[in-house]
Amino acid sequence: MRSALARALAGSRLSSYDPAVQQIYTAPAASQVRGDFGFKRPLPTVDKTPGTIRYVEVQGMDDVGGQTRWAENEQEVLLKKTWQETSSRLNLGASVNSRAGVLGPRLSSRYDLATIRPLPSDVEANKSLSPEERDQRLFEARDGECPRYSIDDPVYKHTQALDPFDKAGPLYTSRVSMPEDIHSMSEKEFERHLGKIRRQRAAYLESHRVQLRRRAQQHAWDQYDQHRKRIASEATILASRGEQPPEIPPEKNLEDIPVPEVGEVDAWNLSRGADRVSWSRWLERQTELALAGPNATQLNPRGTPRHVVHDIRDRYAPRQPPRFPMHPFGGLQYGQPDKIQTALLASPVPGRLINSSQPGSGVTGNPSRARGVRADGFALGVGGRIAKLPKVHAEERVKGVDFNKAEPSQGELGVRIFEAHVSRTHDREAGGPRKHSHLTNEALGCIHMDARAADHATGTKLAIGVPGSREWVGQVDGNSRYVSVADIADQGAPGGMYSEGEQRRANARQTRARSHRRGRRAIEDDTSRLLDSLYERR
Repeated sequence: MRSALARALAGSRLSSYDPAVQQIYTAPAASQVRGDFGFKRPLPTVDKTPGTIRYVEVQGMDDVGGQTRWAENEQEVLLKKTWQETSSRLNLGASVNSRAGVLGPRLSSRYDLATIRPLPSDVEANKSLSPEERDQRLFEARDGECPRYSIDDPVYKHTQALDPFDKAGPLYTSRVSMPEDIHSMSEKEFERHLGKIRRQRAAYLESHRVQLRRRAQQHAWDQYDQHRKRIASEATILASRGEQPPEIPPEKNLEDIPVPEVGEVDAWNLSRGADRVSWSRWLERQTELALAGPNATQLNPRGTPRHVVHDIRDRYAPRQPPRFPMHPFGGLQYGQPDKIQTALLASPVPGRLINSSQPGSGVTGNPSRARGVRADGFALGVGGRIAKLPKVHAEERVKGVDFNKAEPSQGELGVRIFEAHVSRTHDREAGGPRKHSHLTNEALGCIHMDARAADHATGTKLAIGVPGSREWVGQVDGNSRYVSVADIADQGAPGGMYSEGEQRRANARQTRARSHRRGRRAIEDDTSRLLDSLYERR
């Protein structure tokens, strides 16, 4: 029979319930198993795995069918706890002003995705126009007030894919993102910023002129190659008929095609890129040129350039071979720590083995029998997430948590995280989620980690000496499946550094190794006797 205090607590929870206010409720572990969260009736959580329903949100106390409308809401609670544990704060500044235009004018650029403003270089590179139409298009392009032609016009089929009106159209936006915050600059800083832009403007536009010339040269070579192949095909047909074939033009390389001059670069189109691809490539190119020069004093942090460096500011300058830095990371290398460093740096964190996975089923619920992978292991709870711990990295006598007891203390152990990284998306394979140890939270992304058991189930750590000391040499790692000592019978005695389970496993492996060696020697002896008998018969 429930006590008066329990009835008072239930009544207070019912009295504080307000459908207009979002509230998340929880209950003790024993009440969670029964679905008793302090409302008018227990929630139907009996068929769920114990411990999975911890936080619920009630939308309505009574629906049409006389039931309580509820939903599990654990992510918001864990997200709040994560923010509190990491002491994260949102810095909104001294004041917040929602008035539009308080930070200055909003830069914007709007255009029609279905049209394109032609350039003289686009018209000159196309040979399919008649002389009258080419002159008209050139006049319109040079005048600046020309009509806008559709992107489907066959004249502009040769435009590059990075054109804002072509396949790269979705990459552009009506809002121009600034590489530097000009609103926070003072008047002198803004003048210096404009001076830097003015100094680089000529070289920046010259780089695009070089690109346009190369594009026109490539287009002219394609036209010449198609013309030569067409004449060669006609010559083959005429020769088969016995007629006089025409003269086939000689084959030319791209360098043999004269480079046309381009007198205009449309900087207006170049300034509308939301991702600033051309500007980013220009800065990257300038950095490579500065670091690949003969008087460069810094290493190239990006490693060896894939191409031969050529200064686009001087078209007649000789090409310079790429400079190989002494190390692709500028002389610094950050590798994965070894076992010794991990034992000293990565301290074990508390964890709990929730339950044991049966063969043929994974922790995530997807069957692994179809892929031929055994899913024997434990569901490991660490850091507020659920991961999978293979059985080879845990003690054989470790059992999962027994929820039938009043204080489920079984399954507690120390967990050492060897490697962890956070990704925004949940990486999946063709057959479903990966079966490695990974921690998933849809709100915060996916945390991939490699977790190993560091302690025994009883909480006593393995006796690990200082790396390099006499006690450490020859010692077995509690997380490893192999033993590097010849005989651990003395070490497994009471007071030794190994537990009974480790001693049994090591002795079993040594017994199998001895039997394997004896069997191999027996086979070698039988083979030798057989060869000797065959030799004597001859």
